[in-house]
Amino acid sequence: MGLTLTSFFISYINTDLRDEHVYRINDNLILNVVAIAIIFTGMVFAKTKLEHVKNKININVLAILLSFTSIGLSILWVLGSGTEVQADQWKICQAAADFNKGNYQWLEKGEYVAECPHQLGIITLIRIIFFVFGEWNYLPFQILSCISVGLIIYFIYRFALEITDNWTVSFIALLLAFLCLPLYFYTPFVYGELLSIALSLIVLFLYARLMKAYRHSDLVTLLTMTTMMLLVRKNTIIILVAILGVSFVKLITNHRKRNIAIILAVVMGILLKSVFISALYDSHIPEDATEIPSSLYVAMGTNNNDNHSGWFNGLHHAIFEANEFDPVPSSEQGKQIVSEFLKLCVQHPVGGAKFYFRKIATQWSAPMYQCIVMNNNVTGNQSALARFIYFDDKAWKLMDGYMNIYQLLLYISITVALFIMWNRNKKLELYTGLIAVYGGFLFSIIWEAKTRYVFPYMLIMIPYMAYGIYLLTNKIDGLVKAHLSRKGR
Repeated sequence: MGLTLTSFFISYINTDLRDEHVYRINDNLILNVVAIAIIFTGMVFAKTKLEHVKNKININVLAILLSFTSIGLSILWVLGSGTEVQADQWKICQAAADFNKGNYQWLEKGEYVAECPHQLGIITLIRIIFFVFGEWNYLPFQILSCISVGLIIYFIYRFALEITDNWTVSFIALLLAFLCLPLYFYTPFVYGELLSIALSLIVLFLYARLMKAYRHSDLVTLLTMTTMMLLVRKNTIIILVAILGVSFVKLITNHRKRNIAIILAVVMGILLKSVFISALYDSHIPEDATEIPSSLYVAMGTNNNDNHSGWFNGLHHAIFEANEFDPVPSSEQGKQIVSEFLKLCVQHPVGGAKFYFRKIATQWSAPMYQCIVMNNNVTGNQSALARFIYFDDKAWKLMDGYMNIYQLLLYISITVALFIMWNRNKKLELYTGLIAVYGGFLFSIIWEAKTRYVFPYMLIMIPYMAYGIYLLTNKIDGLVKAHLSRKGR
């Protein structure tokens, strides 16, 4: 509800291609209200026509066509963007290339991969790509991201259909996914964002399907996708926690064996990921190599440098290095920073509230999700469209404006969907996606802040967004018809 109200009045945008931080702008309340009113008016008019033609539309074929179209558009963007890897992208590519040569120095004490071993999964995937397609040829990875866009769109549709059993809702979800701009703009980003989202949606779809009817093939696929998802991105564990939580509750309430099978499959998937990484790298990791403690990321999430509440400032690396890469004193120092910050928030509650408002809003009210600035290392020739999108202020304003309305519609629809689902006592498993989103929301409050980190949860919300739009459109349509009926008497 808070994000819905906030989105009517403010949003956060990137203002400089070289600056990843987002900055507050005041939205036009009247324009936002008018835009939402026009959208729902159009939906009411489209509703009747859609009811007449839906029997003529094979939605599964349409979903496949739009998915392949999105893959084609994504490939054109990758080829035309003219960008190269940088920062952490460059590091994981260089580590992959070095590992393939038998050079494992990145795993030594104080080195990047030793400090961030959660990157070993994505590094392994890039190693395979470099082995097959040539060293430093990360274009196939970007093409894989393009394919992931198609999978994301298709499985948003399938997930929506699975949790609602409603043709219209799944149709709306399909169109919303296809029209989400950041999906396409993230394709040059060599960091596993899109692939992990695609795998996450497949996992959510499989879970929803298993809760309806048990199939051995779905369970095996769930286990496999769980392992792959975690290999690509460790933070997807939040989605698995949601699935495990719902499954445990269902097990207590109805004692069905399928819940036990699902819990075992997910746990095995998690363990397989760890076993796989250990088998590949444990023999190459020196005994004195240490990982950055998680408390330092939480500590960094309390900084307020230049009012960028909780954003990256290198604090975790600085403390870890100052303690000679010893995780014990580093962890204690991180905990001390967090403790002092929380005490300060208690002493100055208004300041604390402002800090967390900024931290939440800069992540959850930034409608473009940093999709352009995350790929800002332009070194090659760009297509005319890419030059326009990257360097023309008009393009930035158009995209920000479009996605601002999209995000506002998202939050309004989610609020409606939650309210009605709760009143209709929907089954707990139907909330699994939203429970995962809530977990991601809590994580974004605690961890280092970055708008990019919440983008996966925005995509997971689209099926529920579609359901909210459907419910609200039906409500408006009913009110209009009732009014016209009374007027005609």
